[in-house]
Amino acid sequence: LNELHLTIFDHFRLMRQQQKALNFYLDNCMSHEEVQATLENKSSIPLIAAHYQPEATSFPEGGDWSNHVDVVLRLRNLKVKGNIAYKEHPASWTFFEPIVGSTRVGMYRSIGYYQQLLDLGCKFLPPDYDLQIQSEKISWYLPISITGTLCVERSLAGLPSIYTGHPIHKNLPGTHSMDTIESYPDFCERVQIENQFNKKDVIEDL
Repeated sequence: LNELHLTIFDHFRLMRQQQKALNFYLDNCMSHEEVQATLENKSSIPLIAAHYQPEATSFPEGGDWSNHVDVVLRLRNLKVKGNIAYKEHPASWTFFEPIVGSTRVGMYRSIGYYQQLLDLGCKFLPPDYDLQIQSEKISWYLPISITGTLCVERSLAGLPSIYTGHPIHKNLPGTHSMDTIESYPDFCERVQIENQFNKKDVIEDL
């Protein structure tokens, strides 16, 4: 295979595209006050905890659901009618480091990508919004992650989560494959119940 060598101009072009995309995201973010007024008083809102991409945990480990747009489309097919929250991975903003130079982290972002998410009814959370995980206390959101370790953190707190793909934590108590869900509302009624499992159950399963 012939290795593709990027010129310095290619690196700047990629960083500029990424910067424009992230600025678009920030311009369309909800404020903390809007999140509190619109989302935090509800329950079981699906939340896409995004990866920075490209990244191996999205592809190939994400399997059939390595793209967040596809995940959102699947949620709509699973009868999600209302808002879908989306939180960008903070590492997407580290597209340049003084020592490394162009990191190429998060370059799979574009204005078109974010516009598709908006058109599908996603609400963007501020990048510094704290997804507080309080042990065994059901939160307003139910996270969906492409193989992410957020699912492990939630399990250790006695809370449910949804994953896509083939994570190493598959089948931990409280983690559910999106492929096994037929109706999101029915699924939430089953899993959004406090004290179904606890940290001891998770550790015993490891």
